[in-house]
Amino acid sequence: MAKPGKVIWFGPYHDETSGLNMMTSSCGFTKNGTAAGVITMTVGIDELEDYVKNITGTGKTRQSCH
Repeated sequence: MAKPGKVIWFGPYHDETSGLNMMTSSCGFTKNGTAAGVITMTVGIDELEDYVKNITGTGKTRQSCH
């Protein structure tokens, strides 16, 4: 929560339950200037790799979860 709006990635790590290699991202957010919570997403690395391979666009990037 030190930097709300900044996405932080954790991993990669091997999930014993699913047998998959995973990565997790988290992003803190505020409401009315006060820390309100954290959004977290865990994805399989294979799924993430497939998603990234299929990205098309203008080449512009956005690195905030606001």
